[in-house]
Amino acid sequence: MLDPIERVIAIIALLLGGYASSVGATIKILEYRNQRKKERLAQRSDDEAKG
Repeated sequence: MLDPIERVIAIIALLLGGYASSVGATIKILEYRNQRKKERLAQRSDDEAKG
């Protein structure tokens, strides 16, 4: 088994890895939403120009 110190280090590493991956996923979601918003605004301005 792991020593208590090694166990603590392993737990911290797991937590940091999960935190980093969730932050990366959050950033990707925000980028996607921002891109969709820009596309909708462009579509709306095209519709207004036609209308």
